[in-house]
Amino acid sequence: MRLDLEILLLEKVNALIGEIAGSNGSHADLQQAIVQCVNLRARVPSVRERIVCRSDYLRNQSLNANIFAGLEKIISAAEVGEDLRPWLHDAIFANKQDALMNDWGVQHFHLGLSIQTVPNGRKKVSRTGDLLYTMHIEKTGRLYLIGVFDHGSFSEKRLLEIIDAEWPELLGHAKVENMTD
Repeated sequence: MRLDLEILLLEKVNALIGEIAGSNGSHADLQQAIVQCVNLRARVPSVRERIVCRSDYLRNQSLNANIFAGLEKIISAAEVGEDLRPWLHDAIFANKQDALMNDWGVQHFHLGLSIQTVPNGRKKVSRTGDLLYTMHIEKTGRLYLIGVFDHGSFSEKRLLEIIDAEWPELLGHAKVENMTD
């Protein structure tokens, strides 16, 4: 009986992974499937209209025409409630950990202009060297646009400084209060 319940639960979790990721989950281990499902729920914005909040840093950035057009395309998609999965990076859909997302809630989107369908059927925006770093808050429907940085900026302290300057409440979970020597 227990084994049947575990098999049924594994099937349901793999199906949920498939709904979120846009391709079927294929885990044989229930614990791994649950971990990936929880990670995907936190990382993949639901399909809904979003309130887009641009940082002053982003507003003042000088971007080349293609990157700017890609930025405007994702902003438009977010505001009208399109699926943002095509702009997400591939590691989200693989069973990989994303330290920037796990530690700070910051993720990145590609800013390509063309959308192609990959062999597993998922749509994917063409990849760019520059990425849009964001935070999305599912509860409020807000998408916070931090700035456009290159692919090597995953450990860039500037990301957190921008968030702290503009939306300090978004880092409340990471602040240490009343620490003494």
